[in-house]
Amino acid sequence: MNTSRKIVLGLLVSLVAVFALMGPLTGGNGVFSYLNLNGASQVPTKFDGPYLYKVAFKRVNDMAKPLADPVVRAKWAAEWEHKFDTDGSLTTEEGTDRAITLMLNSLNQRFDHYSPPARFQAEREMEDASLVGIGVTISTPGIYEKFRRLPKTPEPTEAQAKELTRLDENSPLNIEGTIDDGPAFKAGLLAGDRIIAVDGKSVNGMFADEVIKSIKGEVGTNVVIKVSRKAADGTVSEVEITVVRAKVIVPVVHFKDLGNGTAYVKLDNFISDFAVSEMAAALNKAKGMKGLIVDLRGNGGGNLAYLEAISQQLLKEGTMMVLEQRNGDGLFEKRQVIQPRVLLTTGVDMTKPDDVQYQVVERDADLIIPAEMPIVVLVNHGSASASELLSGLLQANNRATIVGVPTLGKGVGQTVVPLPFGRSIAITTFEFLPGGARMDFVGVLPDVDAVNDDDPKVDEQLEAGKSEIQRLVAALDAANKKRADVLKKNDEFFRKWLEERNANP
Repeated sequence: MNTSRKIVLGLLVSLVAVFALMGPLTGGNGVFSYLNLNGASQVPTKFDGPYLYKVAFKRVNDMAKPLADPVVRAKWAAEWEHKFDTDGSLTTEEGTDRAITLMLNSLNQRFDHYSPPARFQAEREMEDASLVGIGVTISTPGIYEKFRRLPKTPEPTEAQAKELTRLDENSPLNIEGTIDDGPAFKAGLLAGDRIIAVDGKSVNGMFADEVIKSIKGEVGTNVVIKVSRKAADGTVSEVEITVVRAKVIVPVVHFKDLGNGTAYVKLDNFISDFAVSEMAAALNKAKGMKGLIVDLRGNGGGNLAYLEAISQQLLKEGTMMVLEQRNGDGLFEKRQVIQPRVLLTTGVDMTKPDDVQYQVVERDADLIIPAEMPIVVLVNHGSASASELLSGLLQANNRATIVGVPTLGKGVGQTVVPLPFGRSIAITTFEFLPGGARMDFVGVLPDVDAVNDDDPKVDEQLEAGKSEIQRLVAALDAANKKRADVLKKNDEFFRKWLEERNANP
């Protein structure tokens, strides 16, 4: 079902959809920049809770956007800087991790998160598209709708968010697809299969990330996946399939020729180190066709730098985004404008609006899709952050028609800061406005509304996108024909006029 967050896994290494919304588990869901702390002070050789908490506190205090006001920051620091000095929390790793989480959560930011070692390792694996596992795409139908029904005030807790991922008869874990020539593909797992047991243990009552962890393992080892499979005649059977875990290259971009001159490009996320190059390869296939559909459904976001490069592959000129970011005791506005050959960036300290900084650099990426080629972008509730930025900036610059349902509405970005002892922290440091339009808590609103029903075999949103792209192509063809007809008429008139003038000088 397309309303759920698709989770691409080399070995089912990713995490569950709802955590992309809450942001407590993976550094790839959203728009992130990365802070390089090379040259930082010497880290103790053994775990040191007070030291770790002190470093985390300083990063939050110095960087968090909600603490830009010095009065607010001083009040917050007075409460949290020494809150755990004497209660014993910082004497253990578990206690320190909990203390830092509480400190960060006190800012009430939806997508801030702290990553202990296991979580931090999972984030790093998501950036590496080469993973060990079975190679499938999975979904957890309905999670986004469940999340949206949680109260916004107070903010849902991590426990509430995780509870939404508990599997049962109404909340299954489905296989949406297999990676070509991957272990699952070779073993015979199919799109539409519902995972009901792993190595003989039922998944009902388990959290989805627990099931994912149980499927992970060493290269060359076996995992037995029991699935419920519905046949074409409607009958349902249970099948046990043994899969041999292996190294899998996980593609994040998928290209199809839909016929009638329509190219289809699905971008799963902006996390993979190969996202930009894979997107370029797919768009180069598409550029000679009549129309392009870009599918960003279920795309939870990723690296800001990758988003910027992919934007330039699709947009010849226009406002890419406006960033409002923390700058000491105030905010700094950074505006990026794409031009045919360069990228123009202006920066303004919002306390000194007349002091404007300018920077002009060569584009990070060349335009691939011709400026006149119609583009349709498919979005859903699972389209978040970087995918909202891309769809929003294409919409704001009148470069694409958006089809689907409103996106998640994640208009803030985080800086991922490495911490000592194999940990990291993601801090909300900026708000982004795609094409200059504010969209936090609003999302990108489609130009054409299209909702998928409960039949996974019918993709109403894709069909609506195909209809829209054909309409746009037909309109472009008609406009080009009209232009050619007018040009031909005027050219004939001018030639006739020349002949008459030359005949009667």
